[in-house]
Amino acid sequence: MAKIKVILFILFLLSFLAGFLSSCLSEQTERRSRNNTEEHYLSDEDEDYSEFLPDPESQRRAIREAQERQIGEGQRAVERNIQYLKELEKNNEVIRQKKEEEMERNKPIVSEDHIKQLQKEAKDRHFEHLKNLLTTEGSE
Repeated sequence: MAKIKVILFILFLLSFLAGFLSSCLSEQTERRSRNNTEEHYLSDEDEDYSEFLPDPESQRRAIREAQERQIGEGQRAVERNIQYLKELEKNNEVIRQKKEEEMERNKPIVSEDHIKQLQKEAKDRHFEHLKNLLTTEGSE
């Protein structure tokens, strides 16, 4: 029984060692493949691609033109926004004037104070009339 346990333990250690070595080898092959691709790209650098690259002056000119175009577009956008705000101000002024005109049209012809004064005078006349009626009936 002890021999079987020793053999199983040795097999376990061997399988563990095999797994460890396998992972080490896979990492090493990955590193090699990375190095090979880097060497491939580095070997391409030896070739002259300058004919495909734009010259620095044309790059600067293109950048400057793009910046000027963006600035121009920004200025036009600001001008459009200013024009839009002016139109909104005009529309708000027209609306305010229309509201004022409507309030003027809907304004009562007689003021509230005058209406109260007339109501008071009507009450006074009514009481005066009632008083006159009472005094004339009492005298009859």
